[in-house]
Amino acid sequence: MSDGWYRESGQLVLADGQVISSTRRYLWKACTGGVDVHFDDEQFFHRIDLASAASQARHFCDPDDYTVSYDFLQWPVWTSLWRVKGPRKQYKMLSIYRKVEL
Repeated sequence: MSDGWYRESGQLVLADGQVISSTRRYLWKACTGGVDVHFDDEQFFHRIDLASAASQARHFCDPDDYTVSYDFLQWPVWTSLWRVKGPRKQYKMLSIYRKVEL
């Protein structure tokens, strides 16, 4: 794997049916045994451990705590499950990723 920019886009559908579009860009850097993920300003976000098909990581952004579980068992389709806790946040977000041919 070489270093590179990763871009994701999607839609968040709220319980009331409201749809919110989203786009985010990250810099992925290969490291021993995995990938270091950085925000688009190149600040470190978290590490994806690729030693197994299931991996977990954590990012604390005071006062919010972000924990992610990755599942690569169905590669090239993969998932991330984020659990977010904070004084004004508490949610789980499941994302399914697949390559889109343009």
